[in-house]
Amino acid sequence: MYDYEDMQVINYVSVDYDEDGIADAFSGRVLNVGQTDGQGVEISTTVALNEHWTLYLAGGYLDTEATGLQDICGLEDPNGCEGSALFWAPEITAAGKLDMRYPMGNGALTGSFEFFYEDERGGSWEANPEGYIDAYTIANLRVGYESDNNWYVQAYAENVFDEFTWDGYNANGGILPSHFFGPMRPTTIGIRAGMSWD
Repeated sequence: MYDYEDMQVINYVSVDYDEDGIADAFSGRVLNVGQTDGQGVEISTTVALNEHWTLYLAGGYLDTEATGLQDICGLEDPNGCEGSALFWAPEITAAGKLDMRYPMGNGALTGSFEFFYEDERGGSWEANPEGYIDAYTIANLRVGYESDNNWYVQAYAENVFDEFTWDGYNANGGILPSHFFGPMRPTTIGIRAGMSWD
């Protein structure tokens, strides 16, 4: 649970130097505004299913509300942004990983399957419908062999189901358009090998 005052935000505004109703320039400004209240819970557990298999599960829930945003609200009604959630923070997150390790020869056969989930987020303080990042789940798979002689080889598949998402959303304004950034890499398959020394 937290209570945060004077949140620092970047706000973009048009500047009309000659007061003719036409924007002559565009400026970004840093403001300390409002108050954010938040509460949530995170849980995780690791279970040894047997001597070869281990399961890890985690989940989180976050509820936030920001008020006092009138100075940065881009809606016609400056009170229209009141009660907005922190748009860059998903409400629900989850993760899981299943690890496997079987002795084989002078080493062990290893493997893992993992997933990461995030709920819908984005939209800025004004809840712009075009600015939301859909909920997504990313899954990765790895299978390999680890030698007792300090070398390993591993095959991997990242983003197994070829899910697409973005890292985030810049909610800009004025002449600087809002935009998404950080596209998710598509399904990537490869082999890695390595060696270590004691």
